[in-house]
Amino acid sequence: MQPDRILSYASDGLTAALYRGRYAPPSDRIVIMLGGSDGSYALTQTYAAVFAENGLTALAVPYWGQPHLAQGLAQIAVETVETAVRRAQEMGFCQTGVWGISMGAQLALLAASLIPDIGRVAAVSPLDVCVQGLQTAPRRKLLDCSAFTWRGYDLPYCPLHMNRLRVLRDCVKTRSLCLRSCYRDAVGAAEETRIRVENIQGAVLLLSAEDDTMWPSYEAARRIVRRLEDGGFQTAASGIPSSNAPTTARGITCFRWKAAGTNCLPTPAVTRRTTWPPPATRWRRRLTFSMAGNRAKAV
Repeated sequence: MQPDRILSYASDGLTAALYRGRYAPPSDRIVIMLGGSDGSYALTQTYAAVFAENGLTALAVPYWGQPHLAQGLAQIAVETVETAVRRAQEMGFCQTGVWGISMGAQLALLAASLIPDIGRVAAVSPLDVCVQGLQTAPRRKLLDCSAFTWRGYDLPYCPLHMNRLRVLRDCVKTRSLCLRSCYRDAVGAAEETRIRVENIQGAVLLLSAEDDTMWPSYEAARRIVRRLEDGGFQTAASGIPSSNAPTTARGITCFRWKAAGTNCLPTPAVTRRTTWPPPATRWRRRLTFSMAGNRAKAV
C-alpha cells in the first residue's frame, strides 16, 4: 500500500508518510506511528498501512536515522513528535493519538506526557524511564548523554550496563535476543528519570508480553499502571482473552487506563514473539478509535 502523501523535511519540516483510512468516512482523527529502536522507517510505514487498511488515518514518523535526525539512539528530540502533531493539525486533524512499539513506545509515552495536544497514547512493550544514549555505529557503545532531549536539553536518564558476555550468555539461555541485563537499574531508577505518565491528557493503552526477553517491558508496564492509578486515572480494562489475542510464549497483558470522561485508544495486540501480522479480522475488531473527552485531564 502506497502512502497518500509524503512529507519531506525540506518542504514540511518533517519526514513522514501519511496513510488515509480506507473504507471509512472522512475523520479528524489521526494516529502518529513510531517504530522500534531498529530505526526501520519502512517497517513503521507498514504498521501505518495496516492501520489505514482498517479505517484509521496514520502518519508514519521516523525519529532517528534520517539525515536531519539523531544518527543513533542518543539525544533523540521529542520535538519530532511535537512537529508531527502540529503538521497533522495543519492538515485538518484535530484529534491526535500516538502509537509506539519498543523504544517508540517509550517515546510515545514521553511525548504524550510533555505535549498536551496528544489525546491518546498506545504503548507496545514500553519502558517507564528515560535511558542512557547508545551509539549504534560503527559499533554499539554507551554515551555520556540521554537517549532523549526536550527543548535542547538532555532529559535525566537511567544508566545502562553493556556487559557483552552477560548479554551473550542470556541470549544463549533464552535462545533469543536478550538485553534485559542492560536495564537492571530500571527498577530502582531515580524519580527524575521516570516518565511522568500521570501528565498525559487522555487515555493510555499498554501492551506487553510477560516473557519479553528484549527488555523488562512487563515490569515497566506494571509500574506505569501504579503511577497512572496514583495520578487519578481509572482502570478501563485489563487482560486480553486468549481466543482473541495473537499467540505468544506465555501470553500478553493489556492494560487500559483513562482520565475521567475519556475513552481508550484500542490498538492491535502486537508484541514481541507474536504472530505478525495478526489476522485482519482481529485488527478490525480492535480498531474502534473513539476520541471522546480528548482534552480531559487526570486529577
